[in-house]
Order: sequence, then C-alpha cells, then structure tokens
Amino acid sequence: MLEVQVKAANAPRVLAELIRSTQNEPQVSPEIEAEARLVREHQAQAAQDRPSWTTLDTVDFGKLDAENDWTDV
Repeated sequence: MLEVQVKAANAPRVLAELIRSTQNEPQVSPEIEAEARLVREHQAQAAQDRPSWTTLDTVDFGKLDAENDWTDV
C-alpha cells in the first residue's frame, strides 16, 4: 500500500490535479516504445529457445574428481 500525504492548504484543485496526473497513462516517446518492443520480442524468443528442464544434462557424481571433494566441509 502506498500512503501519500498532501498538504495543499485547503486547495482542492491541487489535490485534484495530483490525482489526475497519476491516473493518466504516461507519455512515452516512440523511440522508447520501439526499443521496449524489441526487448520484449528478444525475451520471448529467448524463453522459447531455452531447453526444457527434462532435456538438460545431469551431473554424473561418479565422474567427479575425488581430490576436489568438499562434502566434509
């Protein structure tokens, strides 16, 4: 929850303008919108190309180096 305290000295117009400014969609430049679209497309493609956890290789504990064993720490 966000709590805001406005001291406007009985000026309801100031409070009304503050509320109106928070409810409008922010104006974003077309360049930023284009870059954001490219980022979203890249993230979607990366998620699609990511292999499933069922196809990932597992660790073969029998092939681990015995001299590099840190299990007793």
